[in-house]
Amino acid sequence: MKQAGGVEARDYLRSMLTDNREIILMGAEKDQYGRSVVEVFAMTDTPGLEVGVNGEMILAGMAHYYERYKRSCPENAHRYDFLEQEAISNKGGVWANGDLGLAQAEVGVITLSIAKIETVRTNSH
Repeated sequence: MKQAGGVEARDYLRSMLTDNREIILMGAEKDQYGRSVVEVFAMTDTPGLEVGVNGEMILAGMAHYYERYKRSCPENAHRYDFLEQEAISNKGGVWANGDLGLAQAEVGVITLSIAKIETVRTNSH
């Protein structure tokens, strides 16, 4: 990956999608490149309990919350904004070097798309 922080973000995502866990994808919006914008939930060993992958990635500073796609996650959009502020405060991931500003921060994030999630699931075993 050529993006700053891209390898770290990819590896963090892979660590969350281990053991061939079932994932749930929710959302139907498309980005400017035609990719599906989705919320990703990974099932846990506890029946009925899942981990919100998007939120975990944002909190770790490994993904950026794009407000323009909040229609794809109406129930969690406010949470993602809060988690990003926490990541900035905690200097997590791309925010480790302080306030990089939006333009620089976007360079170091990974885009969660169906194709990338499927690739991570397939290649992580």
